Amino acid sequence: MVIENIGNPVVESYIFFIIFVVAILVYIRGKRKEDVGFPPSLTNELKGWATIFVVASHIGYFLFANHQFLYPLSNIAGVGVDLFLFLSGFGLVSSAYRKPLSIGQFYKKRLSKIFISLWLVLIGFLLLDKFLLNITYPWQKIAESFLGIFRTADIFNDINSPLWYLTFIFGYYLTFPLIFMSKRPLVSALLWFLLGYGITKVDPSLFSGVMHLYAWHIIAFPLGVWFAGWMNNPPVWLKKLFSRIKAIWLRLPVWLCWVFRFILLIAAAGAICFWTINPGVGSNKWILQSVSLATVLAIILVAWLKPFRFRLVEHIGVYSYEIYLLHWPLLYRYDFIFNRLPAGVATAVTFLWLLVVSIAFNWVANLLYKKILHFK
Repeated sequence: MVIENIGNPVVESYIFFIIFVVAILVYIRGKRKEDVGFPPSLTNELKGWATIFVVASHIGYFLFANHQFLYPLSNIAGVGVDLFLFLSGFGLVSSAYRKPLSIGQFYKKRLSKIFISLWLVLIGFLLLDKFLLNITYPWQKIAESFLGIFRTADIFNDINSPLWYLTFIFGYYLTFPLIFMSKRPLVSALLWFLLGYGITKVDPSLFSGVMHLYAWHIIAFPLGVWFAGWMNNPPVWLKKLFSRIKAIWLRLPVWLCWVFRFILLIAAAGAICFWTINPGVGSNKWILQSVSLATVLAIILVAWLKPFRFRLVEHIGVYSYEIYLLHWPLLYRYDFIFNRLPAGVATAVTFLWLLVVSIAFNWVANLLYKKILHFK
């Protein structure tokens, strides 16, 4: 279902943005003393923003024929994907430093939950498509989907087209215990970049339907690995540099520290606005990727520097994986909201609906982990 027309897409966009901003401000909270460095609250907020970018882009760019709706938020789905990849690399490396796992333990812990949630989603939508919409899919595609192999990203005809991303991230998960070196995180990051570049350069025909998407995002995961490596195992020169900066910072008057912080926030927020409006679409893959990653780093800087937390966005981030798995079929094939409400209001209600469904799905999945598979 593509909704062909919106009465006034710009006005409807403003309606959504107003509802969204008010909802975020209602749940704004100050940062706590423990919210230093890169705490889980910050990671969840960044996942929440990535989720919002992807879902808003799919609504504005694919669900509606008029692409003015949700512009410019609908411009930056690629930024959301890169943010997810960066956080995945960062999270895996940070976890590896905190609690090293054997290869078997890593695969059991990391892949089991991902696949079980994926299987539940696939079973659910395959049954709904068959019995409610009389839609069936080739057995080969179904089998590949259950293995996490998605070779196309046909937004209107695939079982769940955004899941092309899972095949991409599975590649990093499968190679992580084999490539990551805790004493040489930069070398590990370079190896992942070279591996990604090599695969996209060879361009195997088996994945020709998604290889162009891979080529746009081969730097983000290695960058997250590098960043986490520097934070958890910084080289001597970086430790000395940070110590000097910290010593100088502590000697500055408090008011001057806040001035510097405010200037950085304004500069980063301005860069985000500029790159959101000018995302580099139409440029070659390196320019497009550079603009996307620059936007990702600016978003991380703003989230880190601001003295408050967006609790609603954090909550979305907690259930980001479930929302990503569920959102497109619910939007495209099983929507019951957009045909009944104005587009701006419907989008806000849809985000709430996706969050509620994802919370319920997460509860069911966790029940399976704990009761049936004895996962903790």
